[in-house]
Amino acid sequence: MALYTWLSSIPRPPLAESFAAAFQELGLKILEEASGEHQIYAEETAISSHPHTSRVNVLICWTCANKRQCQIEVRSSEAMLKRGTRCEEVATALKTFAPISN
Repeated sequence: MALYTWLSSIPRPPLAESFAAAFQELGLKILEEASGEHQIYAEETAISSHPHTSRVNVLICWTCANKRQCQIEVRSSEAMLKRGTRCEEVATALKTFAPISN
């Protein structure tokens, strides 16, 4: 399983609004039934041009809402050691929206 995880600070809550543009650009859809005020869960849509095994899931949750710090996890069924995976592509793109905190 490919997994990328990091901590980030975002300029403003709520989480869904902060990541809406990034998710839309990357072809990710927030699943309302698995999301709420404190976390969002998104996945690539079934109509994605990528194979089922490389479809990405993203989980973002607050680690400290007062400081606007969140943890971001990007995962797929791809091999972790393989370079150029869809998981790596999505993680890299999300890091431009939510860079790693110092």
